[in-house]
Amino acid sequence: MKYGVQHRKIATIGDTAIVEVGDVKIGSIYWSPNEEVSGPLLDLEGVIQSDPNSKWLLGGDLNIGTTPWIHRIMLNQRKKLRSKKAEAVLIALDLTVCNNRDPTSYRQGRETINDYTLFKGLKVINWKVHKEGELSGHRFIQYELDNIQYEVKEQVMLKTNLKEFEELVCKKMPVLLEYNSSNNPLILQLQSQGGSARRSSNALKKCR
Repeated sequence: MKYGVQHRKIATIGDTAIVEVGDVKIGSIYWSPNEEVSGPLLDLEGVIQSDPNSKWLLGGDLNIGTTPWIHRIMLNQRKKLRSKKAEAVLIALDLTVCNNRDPTSYRQGRETINDYTLFKGLKVINWKVHKEGELSGHRFIQYELDNIQYEVKEQVMLKTNLKEFEELVCKKMPVLLEYNSSNNPLILQLQSQGGSARRSSNALKKCR
């Protein structure tokens, strides 16, 4: 059994992937701290401006500093320029930053705010950084979307390779139960599927 949220792929540009869930466009973003940020900012700007009236939810390791949470006086000149460029684009796109002063990552003995949650056209509530959990130096971020509906799809994934099944049964030399035995739940399950049960029963008979 496989469960998943119904979604539609919108775009993949560099290290940015956008999907649509219900009426919300969700983006996962990574901006390397060692690369110029202008290109990724233009990519993001193009994607959002293609549908500016949609609901947007973006998150990722952006490696930027935005006031008032990052004091630019502590950044070197290159990082200050990077931070100013990023902040200007986020403001122009009308994106709201969820982050507060809580550090989102811990590396080399110091805490930093590298991971950001951005939104537009919807409401993010109960945003929180979990300091007790980390993955590759990044802390878990939890939040909720207010008044957002989406569909969860349930899909049964069932596929049997009858040849491999026959070879496996013959190789293992199992104890063969009666076809309708109450101790044989797998066969009963296959029996409820009609043709699949008959073919599986034939495979068992070949090993007798």
